[in-house]
Amino acid sequence: MQNWSGDPGQQYFADGLTDERTADLARLGKLHVIAPASTMPYQDTHKPLPQIARELNVDAVVTGTVEREGKRVRVRTALVRASTDEVLWAQSYDRDLGDALGLEGEVSQAIAREVGVKLTPETQQRLERKPTTSPEARDAYLRARYFFDKDDAEGATKCLQYLQEMGMSLTQVSPICSMRRW
Repeated sequence: MQNWSGDPGQQYFADGLTDERTADLARLGKLHVIAPASTMPYQDTHKPLPQIARELNVDAVVTGTVEREGKRVRVRTALVRASTDEVLWAQSYDRDLGDALGLEGEVSQAIAREVGVKLTPETQQRLERKPTTSPEARDAYLRARYFFDKDDAEGATKCLQYLQEMGMSLTQVSPICSMRRW
């Protein structure tokens, strides 16, 4: 998702929504989903969508933008047939930030329905669950993930800061940090 907030400091939020939506769609098991690490280089490119799709070897692309301002968030997303640039489905979601916690699952459910994936009750329930009821904890989690992926000393420091904001103790954070060579 592209960050349309006008604030580069909100990129963590756009990247976090992208990661969550990607993970949700990949867990459906019936779709060929490309990892965010492979798609991120295309985020600010001026290449035509059919060319990007050929390079990624996909039939369709999920595009999106996110605008976060104050306590409001607007997400626009579309499913596009890559070969023709035809929009197969598009939707806009405008929410209070606290209501945005379940937004990732809602978007994933809509995309799954559009491509004909039949959701089991268990899968639908999993997509509808909110990871937390606290917008502050969710925000700290998204920030920690964003900085964890930076793989540098500054990122490590900020990642630790946000994990501790989530209420994690240093003993809980240590195993997470050991996964990186900071």
